[in-house]
Amino acid sequence: MITLFWVLLNVIIYTFLGYPLFLFIIAKCNKNKLEIKDITPNISIIIAVHNEEAAIKNKLIQTLDLEYPQEKLEIIVASDASTDRTNEIVESLNDKLVKLLVFTQHNGKTFVQNQAAVAAKGKILIFSDATTEFQCQLLKKIVRNFADEEVGAVGGELVYKTEGKSCVGEGNGLYWRFEKFLKRKESQITSLIGVSGCCYAVRKEYYEEINPDLISDFVISQLIYMKGKKVVYEPEAISYEDTNDNERDEFRMRVRVAVRTLYGLWHMKALLNPFRYGFYSIQLISHKILRYLFPICAIILFVVNVIICVQGYNFVLFLILQILFYISALLGLVFRKRKTCFRLPFYFCMTNIALLLGLFKFLGGERKIVWSPARE
Repeated sequence: MITLFWVLLNVIIYTFLGYPLFLFIIAKCNKNKLEIKDITPNISIIIAVHNEEAAIKNKLIQTLDLEYPQEKLEIIVASDASTDRTNEIVESLNDKLVKLLVFTQHNGKTFVQNQAAVAAKGKILIFSDATTEFQCQLLKKIVRNFADEEVGAVGGELVYKTEGKSCVGEGNGLYWRFEKFLKRKESQITSLIGVSGCCYAVRKEYYEEINPDLISDFVISQLIYMKGKKVVYEPEAISYEDTNDNERDEFRMRVRVAVRTLYGLWHMKALLNPFRYGFYSIQLISHKILRYLFPICAIILFVVNVIICVQGYNFVLFLILQILFYISALLGLVFRKRKTCFRLPFYFCMTNIALLLGLFKFLGGERKIVWSPARE
């Protein structure tokens, strides 16, 4: 039991502290050297939507105002069986740069992205969401990385505008800053294992159809890497999103993403072999596999700690610390509408319960293909 306790504790410490430190040290010694220069290839911006009447008009107007030669720009709105005024609003703009693809069956985001990619004329495909706002020079910043022929895809920088205004917003903001640190270092060492679905770019020649039950912004990175190309991080290609302030919506979103990511990992499991894929496999195992196993490790660690204490060993202090942490998470749930120090423990536990539920749903064979916006 004591051996199991220390193994679990060290796995948890490595996941949240050891791996980031490991990346930081390696990135200091081994950085990708890329050729970056200003280029203006033909690009197609693909926006997959489902019932986005509240956001789509502003999204298109803002996209049309971006700093990029309009003769080299194409905007494709892929409407996944929208039943509101989304299609009508897109058509009302009557702009020759905007094309609407309408799908009558609700087949999911990945499916409509696949179809839009086939219809796109640009050499570079840029995927985005209806609620994402682009910084005015984003297109120039993201495509400049494709001056290097080794680059197959580029992930942009996502900034949350409403970070800290709610319990979920504060927790999500901290989580995303941690994720961006990992992304930056992974990009510097080998290649990104995932990009933000709010904004990422892919060379059309390397894009391939992705199974509809897989999460495209995660799987695309693995597919590009398997083609021998790099997926890099561009911190100056800035996009903006509001955080989700509703705990239930955030929880459901985390469960859905967990299920789809786990299917992605299973589909691309060949990349988990470090003898073939080297440090990239270590990134996948450390960043994804161990992260998704954390809830199980935490539960077993707590149970083992209780058993050890019952047997009379001196591990009481660590047990008390765990209990206090979980109590603070419960207090965060009770006082989630107030700005307290309990917000972060609550968000941490909520997201990991969502991961655990997502893991159970994945093991039970459930799939999450279609989606609905988590907005009023």
